[in-house]
Amino acid sequence: MEPQSLKLQSPFALPVDSDNKATEFRPLQISPPHMRAFHLAWLSLFSCFFSTFSIPPLLPIIRDDLKLTETDIGNAGIASFVGAIFSRLAMGPACDLMGPRLASATLSLATAPIIMSASLVTSPTCFILIRFGVGFSLANFVATQFWMTSMFSPSVVGLANGVSAGWANMGAGVAQLVMPQIYYLLVSLLDLPVSTAWRVSFLIPGLFQAVTAIMVLAYGQDLPSGSYKDFRKAIKTPKDNFSEMLYNGLSNYRGWILALTYGYCFGSELTTDNIIAQYFYDRFGVNLQVAGMIAASVGLANLFSRPMGGALSDKMGRSFGMRGRLWGLWLVQTVAGLLCVLLGRVNSLWGSIAVLCTFSVFVQAASGLTFGVVPFVSKRSLGVIAGMTGSGGTVGAVATQMLLFSGSRFSVQTSISLMGLMMIICTLPVTFIYFPRWGGMFFRPSCNTSSSSPEEDYHLLHSGSDNKEKRREMKQRKATHQKSVYSYNKWKKRKIFVMLSLLSLLGFCLVLTHNSTTTNTTTSRILTLASLRSHFIVQKPKIAFLFIARNRLPLDMLWDAFFKGQESRFSIFVHSRPGFLFNKANTRSEYFFNRQVNDSIQVDWGEASMIEAERILLRHALVDPLNERFVFLSDSCIPLYNFSYTYDYIMSTSTSFVDSFADTKEGRYNPKMAPLVPVYNWRKGSQWVVLTRKHAEVVVNDTTVFPMFQQHCKVMMLCGLFVLERQLLYMIGA
Repeated sequence: MEPQSLKLQSPFALPVDSDNKATEFRPLQISPPHMRAFHLAWLSLFSCFFSTFSIPPLLPIIRDDLKLTETDIGNAGIASFVGAIFSRLAMGPACDLMGPRLASATLSLATAPIIMSASLVTSPTCFILIRFGVGFSLANFVATQFWMTSMFSPSVVGLANGVSAGWANMGAGVAQLVMPQIYYLLVSLLDLPVSTAWRVSFLIPGLFQAVTAIMVLAYGQDLPSGSYKDFRKAIKTPKDNFSEMLYNGLSNYRGWILALTYGYCFGSELTTDNIIAQYFYDRFGVNLQVAGMIAASVGLANLFSRPMGGALSDKMGRSFGMRGRLWGLWLVQTVAGLLCVLLGRVNSLWGSIAVLCTFSVFVQAASGLTFGVVPFVSKRSLGVIAGMTGSGGTVGAVATQMLLFSGSRFSVQTSISLMGLMMIICTLPVTFIYFPRWGGMFFRPSCNTSSSSPEEDYHLLHSGSDNKEKRREMKQRKATHQKSVYSYNKWKKRKIFVMLSLLSLLGFCLVLTHNSTTTNTTTSRILTLASLRSHFIVQKPKIAFLFIARNRLPLDMLWDAFFKGQESRFSIFVHSRPGFLFNKANTRSEYFFNRQVNDSIQVDWGEASMIEAERILLRHALVDPLNERFVFLSDSCIPLYNFSYTYDYIMSTSTSFVDSFADTKEGRYNPKMAPLVPVYNWRKGSQWVVLTRKHAEVVVNDTTVFPMFQQHCKVMMLCGLFVLERQLLYMIGA
């Protein structure tokens, strides 16, 4: 009994290796220090994703309040990406110098006031700067990966990295769900004005981010043995300076290859998130709600697919060493690229959904597999390598979006196939990654693992000045061994390279056979935003009242009485002459304050500019997914019935209300419009119509009929109606 009482007990709840890193991963536990660090890391990164993506769900309200143009919104989105790129690069060296806990908490505390200061924004420039600053918080992704590598052994580090990143990425989806509800609660329960409610909403993500940062400081630790600073002192390693550590990381070719690979797995995932809803809506004719649900499935797959990639990397590593990890990464991402090529070629709805879901699993698993290799590149500059790889994902998304989906001459389906081909090609450099101790995909190790001391392992790739002789000796051994191995494996390398080249050529040939068309990118961005948000908000549908006025609305008080008490069931948009603003000086009803669109045009009666004004109103109204009916009104219209009767009447049917009749008067129809607009389909009618959302989207998306009327319609003719084939409903001017 006495010998058992003297038996030493492990201070850790999980089994550990010689470096005190956990050899098991138990995500349902919170035992310190390993699992506590895991939960603090993913929760802190979750709050950063939540803060960064808390702005897009409220963009329709912010846009109208700040008078933002589509250019302003686009520039703000790019600014948030640019902030993330540079901050991720800087976070790597910061982790190397001060440890992941302090680096993560410092960044979160520094960026939390930025998201809260969104409540003080008063101009488009300030809005862009806010998005740029908030984007910096996403650099906590690098700190999270660094922290997991410091806590978990190589046998489970891929799984730990995958689960932490996958769970944290869900913060973006939660923000899409929660932020609109916070806004509506502030408006309905606290009766706050719209301009105040959206500003107050941003206090919540900022506070959430600050609380998680304080928790990281209070309860986390950098390493199983304690703080990062004490560890550096205990092992008596020479103090690294920032420039040397940055240079060592940036000069490591393996980091650049992994950055390129990550740019076309995680980057392709981000690009898919941006375009897939509109793709399904346009190509297969599904409604926006269904398109949004299909798009949401891509992000939700992160819950299991990215962790699955990390677990696969660990399993391949245990079975085949580094060669297994690299082969697993190349194989999974290549399959994802082939699926992406196939996605642009499938012509059936259910077939495309099946391919998309499978593609999502593989492309996200490839992200987990990538960060299953990152911890082995360089211990000395691990943070720099992680930062390079993480930044590569954002750079890849920006590059792909600009090359293929921003005014490209290719159709969306062709661009999707081209993106898959780029994935296949950009995965090929993985074959060139080689580690002296562990080998590569085609080459064996060039040095004996057993002869390497722990210190040599720490400085495996970059030694200090006092180890120059050792480094020279290792280079000589590596050169000698590679020379002998090269001749032995030369035939194998050539065979594999030819196979990969043929595979890439086949994919390229498939893409070239696809027809290409030009896409309307501005409308695409608006409708994609609406479709991505539509399934997150549960509220009664609304009627959008679209006023076309010369200047002020002389009958505004009649409309004020009509709208009073029904604020949750309608929205108002006004198109007046450019530069005219509705305020207390020119309207007596608060419902019209600042409701004019910010891109109005000069309208002349009887000309196509009237239709363009209506298209502008529809584009703005379609951004709000709750708007289900769209009513056009002039400045002389008045309501004849109360709001409840009007609302119930319009919403009781799924049809649009259009008054039209055959026009037999000569001179109105231009024969040059045939055969697209044949004379037997020519109609005359009023532009004061009520459209369903489906028909409103047809009007906004049209790039064929409206340009013809702009070219051939004569001045001072009345408006008409034209019904195109495939039940295309479109308002036109004749």
